[in-house]
Amino acid sequence: MKFVIQREILLKLLQQIIGAVERRQTMPILANVLFVINKMGRLAVTSSDLEVELTASTQLDAGSQYDVGSITVPGRKLLDICRVLPDESVIDFYQEDNGRVIVRSGRSRYALAMLPADDFPNVDWGSEDISAEFMLQQQKLRHLIESTQFAMAQQDVRYYLNGLLLEVKDGSVVAVATDGHRLALNGIESPVTNGSYVRIIIPRKGIVELLRLLGDSEEEVSFFVSNNHVRISNEHFIFISKLIDGKFPDYEKAIPRDGDKKVVVERDSLKGALTRVAILSSDMFRGVQLQIKSGLLKMHARSQDQEEAEEELPIEYTGPDMATGFNVNYLLDVLSTVKTEKIVLTMKDGASSTLIEEDGGTGNSLYVVMPLRL
Repeated sequence: MKFVIQREILLKLLQQIIGAVERRQTMPILANVLFVINKMGRLAVTSSDLEVELTASTQLDAGSQYDVGSITVPGRKLLDICRVLPDESVIDFYQEDNGRVIVRSGRSRYALAMLPADDFPNVDWGSEDISAEFMLQQQKLRHLIESTQFAMAQQDVRYYLNGLLLEVKDGSVVAVATDGHRLALNGIESPVTNGSYVRIIIPRKGIVELLRLLGDSEEEVSFFVSNNHVRISNEHFIFISKLIDGKFPDYEKAIPRDGDKKVVVERDSLKGALTRVAILSSDMFRGVQLQIKSGLLKMHARSQDQEEAEEELPIEYTGPDMATGFNVNYLLDVLSTVKTEKIVLTMKDGASSTLIEEDGGTGNSLYVVMPLRL
C-alpha cells in the first residue's frame, strides 16, 4: 500500500476515530488503526474496541499516486506524528518489504511496525437482522445529543442509565438522558413516516465518539438498527455501536407537570451568579441554596470550613416565598446548554423537582433537576 496525503486531512481523520483505539491493548491489534484504499481512490481509516467501531474516509486527489490495499498501524503513534509535523506539509505513506510502514514528510522519516489487516476485528453489527431503517439530518442529530448528553450517568450500577435513549416514531425523534438526579430531554420533528418505532439506548462512549463524527451540515445520515447494534453513516463516516440491553425508565413520569410557581430569570446572569457562588460550595455535595421571593432570587453557598458566598438577582416572580437547594453543577450544566436569553423554572414547592425550560424557545427541550437538602 502507498498513498500521498495532506497532513491536515490525515490528522482530521485520525482525530475523528482515535477514541476507539484501545489504550490498555488487551489485544495488540486494537492499538492499531486500519487503512483501506479502494479502486476508486477512497481512503478509509477505522478503529475499534469491539464495542464501538469508527470509520472516517476521504477521497484521495485524482492526480496523486496510490496503491489499492489495506494495512494496520499504531493509531496513537501515527496521530502524534501528524500533530508535530509542520502545517500544510505533505505526507508520503508507503509499506516496505520488511514489514514496516514508512511515514515521510520533508526531511522527517518514521518507520512504524504493522500488523496484518486480516487480523483487524470488524464489529458484526447484524446487517442481516435490521429491525429499523431511517434518515436524519446530521445537524439535527448533533443538536439532540449536545442538548442532552451531559445528563447521562457514569458507571452507574443501573447500567441502562449509562447511555442516551433515542426514541423514533412517526413525526418525531426524542433524545433522553438521566442519572437519577436530573433529566434532559429534547425532541425534533422528523420526516420519519414509515411507521417505524425505535427505542434504543446508545452507550455513553458511543455517544461521545459519535459527536466527534457529526458535523453541522444539513446532509442526512442513515440509521440502521439491529437487535444489538446501531449503525449510523454517510459518505464521510461510519459509526457502529453495541446497544445497551435494558429498559429505560418511563421519562414521562419523571417530568413534574403539577408545578404552579414559575420563575423567569436571565440565563447569563444566573449562570454567572451560580458560578461565583459555587466557589465556596461544599466540595462533596456542591450544594447551593435558593431563596425565592417576589421579584428577587437569593443564592447562598457554604463550604466545609464555614466560608460563605451570597448573590442576588432580579427575577420575574410574584408567588409566595420559597426556599430550595440544588447541586450547583446540575444547574450550570443546563444553563450551558440552553440558548435563549431567559429560562423558566417551574416548581410546586421547595421539596419538589424543578422543571427548567427555555423562555421563548421551541418548547421541545426541557430539563428536570431534583432538589438537594442543605
